[in-house]
Amino acid sequence: MVSQYISKGLDTASPAEASSLQSYEGANAITRRKAEPLYKTINDVAEELSVSDKLVRKLVQTGEIPSIKLGYRTIRIPASGLDKALKALTVGDVDE
Repeated sequence: MVSQYISKGLDTASPAEASSLQSYEGANAITRRKAEPLYKTINDVAEELSVSDKLVRKLVQTGEIPSIKLGYRTIRIPASGLDKALKALTVGDVDE
């Protein structure tokens, strides 16, 4: 139990103080973590898949990747729809 406080740099704190500091640190870690967006841009998807944005646009145009068109030129891809589309396009066994 003591080694837990030392590894966190809490060796000078009492056990009660250390536990409150640890819970506070944990709360900050949660708020600092970025939530995954519900919708992604074409460039975001291209970067995530390590392909060109031209290929992603083609997959969107053919309907293989679902998309939402907002206005004249703005296209967003739902994250959940992208996951489903990639599973449908997957051939063979793929480790995640």
